[in-house]
Amino acid sequence: MWQGGPALAGIPRTARLAEWEFTFPVSRLDPLALAAHLQAAGLPWAGSEETLRGYLRGFVDLLFVHGGRYYLVDYKSNDLGPLEAYGAKGLAAAMGAGGYHLQYLLYTLAVQRFLRSRLPDYDYESHFGGVYYLFLRGMSPQYRPGWGIYATRPSAALLAELEQMMEGRP
Repeated sequence: MWQGGPALAGIPRTARLAEWEFTFPVSRLDPLALAAHLQAAGLPWAGSEETLRGYLRGFVDLLFVHGGRYYLVDYKSNDLGPLEAYGAKGLAAAMGAGGYHLQYLLYTLAVQRFLRSRLPDYDYESHFGGVYYLFLRGMSPQYRPGWGIYATRPSAALLAELEQMMEGRP
């Protein structure tokens, strides 16, 4: 069990998608506007200044459903250093330095688009459970519970803003 979630080994095959691939169009994404939105949400920016357009393709390590809510998981094998680096403070620093906040926002947006196409009554607040980044080198029964696990759930408002930006709308 990790932070109240199910044991990954206990998730039935029918309730999970491993290495789920997504592709979606990006009309025109201004990186400076994106950086401003992330900073306003308290998230660091670690991207480039090049305008993004075309198609965005990615892979979500694991997408699963539990209790009627969908979760995404990204595995990280990064060596963050000493054990203390896998606590909340160290993981927050690693998430910022690696640009992982933007990554999970894009993943969440892709999952949301997927679920909208599959669930006629899709509602973010009801159906999306959250995001887990599992820093594997910091996860062990001998360490403190929760170490190596970064959990978050982006706000619906931030996702709506990101979606508008991806579509080239101000």
